Amino acid sequence: MCEFQNETQLGYPMVAFEYLQVTKIAFAVFLLSPTELQASAGYHDQENICDAASTEAAASSGVPLQVLKAIARTESGRTRDGTFSAWPWTVNVAGDGRWFSSRTEALSFVRAEIESGETLIDVGCFQINLHWHGDQFGTISEMIDPTANAAYAARFLSQLFFETGDWNEAVGKFHSRTPQHAEKYLNRYNRILASLPGDRPATRNSQTRTNNFPFLKPASESSGIGSLVPSVTGTATSLFSTGNN
Repeated sequence: MCEFQNETQLGYPMVAFEYLQVTKIAFAVFLLSPTELQASAGYHDQENICDAASTEAAASSGVPLQVLKAIARTESGRTRDGTFSAWPWTVNVAGDGRWFSSRTEALSFVRAEIESGETLIDVGCFQINLHWHGDQFGTISEMIDPTANAAYAARFLSQLFFETGDWNEAVGKFHSRTPQHAEKYLNRYNRILASLPGDRPATRNSQTRTNNFPFLKPASESSGIGSLVPSVTGTATSLFSTGNN
């Protein structure tokens, strides 16, 4: 005889048990972030999650929305049912990119890779690199969260724009400070940007500002990488840096 049956015989009405179960479920749902809630409910419109995160990040950072949307598609874009869009549960390990169907699957894979000793891991809409930027997040779960992922990418890009005064140059450096890597990335980015509806953002800014963002120092100023991908050959790259269309 199960425990529930014993409790019913002792006078606990079934409705009370069911109310307790519903209350527990409701409380668990309350603790989930909006993105986790969408994923846990089998959210069917995941193609729009990165765009929604980009919209929020653009509003808070001042980075043009089209720029963020184009970068996200360059980093994690995939075609499903004839629609090309950024995918939030994208993971790249040392150049091997994968799209997962859910946040849970992506996190499980990333944690297994970390346990195996791998650190050259890019995650999320904007493929933020764990090795170089992981200390900017509290957990890997936060790092892959589309809202946090996009917000960090926007702050990063904003600092690059203040440094260069040019969105195209900023986007190139967002990927790499090595010119040939940046150029290859920009070729794909500009094709994607041109395909998006709406006007393209103005490229230049007449006033540049001093760069105080620690990850963005040129090689002569810092031993850091200066971009999402190190400015050296043979290290981790974004999912589509190999030039795939």
